[in-house]
Amino acid sequence: MSNIHEGPYEDVLRAFFRLRITDIGRLIKTVRDAAISAARSTGHDVTQVLLLEAVLIVITILRSAFEYRIANKSVYAIEHPVINPWTSRPSVIDAVIALFDASAKATEIQEANGGTQQRLRQQLPELAEVLLACIQERLQWLGR
Repeated sequence: MSNIHEGPYEDVLRAFFRLRITDIGRLIKTVRDAAISAARSTGHDVTQVLLLEAVLIVITILRSAFEYRIANKSVYAIEHPVINPWTSRPSVIDAVIALFDASAKATEIQEANGGTQQRLRQQLPELAEVLLACIQERLQWLGR
């Protein structure tokens, strides 16, 4: 919110969801950028923690959007394909791909050094599932 010069608000999250929900796709890109920036400027352990959190945030945001649409399909008369959905904008897909690549690379580096990062490895299939859902949604919209 401070990057877009909104506020100050007592409850920034509430203000975001009330006023800027359409920018949630940009938020995913910001999370990706923060994780990549941290990877370049910090130590390996901190990078993995930040990467784990970034992936978890992106998975949660996108899954929530897809599940909300399914759960409220009849309430809001949501018809597929959704018209130009934010969940499958090229910038969102690119952000998820970048997080997937960074996670895979971090896992490979850990394994090459004799260690394993189970949590990061466990997130890869979930992140791939969300990525494929975004791509499928994009293809449905483009093919309409």
